[in-house]
Amino acid sequence: MTAGATPSQTLGPFFTDALVDPGLARATASPDAEAEPMRLEGRVLDADGSGVDDALVELWRADPDHPDVTGDGHGWARSATDAEGGYRFWLPRPRPLPHPSAREQAPHVVVLVLARGILDVLLTRAYPVEEPTVPDDPVLRRVPAERRGTLLAVRDGEVDDVPRYRFDVRLQGPGETVFFAL
Repeated sequence: MTAGATPSQTLGPFFTDALVDPGLARATASPDAEAEPMRLEGRVLDADGSGVDDALVELWRADPDHPDVTGDGHGWARSATDAEGGYRFWLPRPRPLPHPSAREQAPHVVVLVLARGILDVLLTRAYPVEEPTVPDDPVLRRVPAERRGTLLAVRDGEVDDVPRYRFDVRLQGPGETVFFAL
């Protein structure tokens, strides 16, 4: 008998009672960071545009004061989707980050999605659309121009005097979100 690699398995089912704590939907800033708050919300959608009600969304907010985010509550949050595929996060507004090239990265958050039927975690980015450095972001510029819009978080009013941004994640089909290789 020859040993081989274990075949891929789909992720899930997710046990949101064990994986999600309502308090985790808030990403914290470094103790010395002064960042204005923002809210990021949206829906995880399938190929038909229906909400995925059992997805898990993680958000990683890199902080230039502490670039090595370790998952100890600094810059990290998790949310299960609701019955309509919706998620919500409160977080400090992201700031520009260093990049190996001479340019800085535009402010963004890293978004990871886990859901039924997906063999691996999906990784994408959400850029607040009105940030002036977004068009020159070195990572975003590598995405075909016609697909960049899938990475933009659009301002959608306010919640309790905090700017709200909408970022839907489409898993497949027309307007599919751009996902990056890990």
